[in-house]
Amino acid sequence: MVRNALLEIRESLNEFLINRYDIDSDVVEINRLVGSAGDQPSKNQNKVIITLINLAQETASQYYSIPTPDRKGGYRKINPDMCFNLEILFTCCFDDYDESLKFLGSLLSFFQSHLVLREFIGKESNSAGVLKFELQDQTFSEMHSLWNSMGAKYSPSVVCRVKHIIVQENQTTIESASVSDINVRAEPL
Repeated sequence: MVRNALLEIRESLNEFLINRYDIDSDVVEINRLVGSAGDQPSKNQNKVIITLINLAQETASQYYSIPTPDRKGGYRKINPDMCFNLEILFTCCFDDYDESLKFLGSLLSFFQSHLVLREFIGKESNSAGVLKFELQDQTFSEMHSLWNSMGAKYSPSVVCRVKHIIVQENQTTIESASVSDINVRAEPL
């Protein structure tokens, strides 16, 4: 589900930037900022890089399941949905600093015009979802810690929370027959 959400974001952002700047090739990649050898991956050069920096379970959602009718006339109960928030770093990795700033401004325009991305279907599960974007304020010390933990040098960037990634496998936990008859006997006291 996480991968599908990131692919949907990449596709939408890439289309937005290609249309805005009349570019012939993809300009958005999903990748880490620093390779295992400590260098910048070559595919990151002159691109906007999407990097997952945190995954947190949504605790404000209600977690309960309601029995639903099945095809046999009975009922089944499945585990409740699990909702997650992704924190994503969007980094403008261009050789020219001015170009990085230009694309950073375009990122902000994208998020302003796409507060919610259309519904998408997860190929790895039966879940559907709507991606909701929320830009995150980062203090100087938080940004410093983030970039240090990744072992990267700062580039113009923005952190965005993508809310309500839903995971649901629809596996039945309980099956029961439906109630067909109710008998109530009343006896005098």
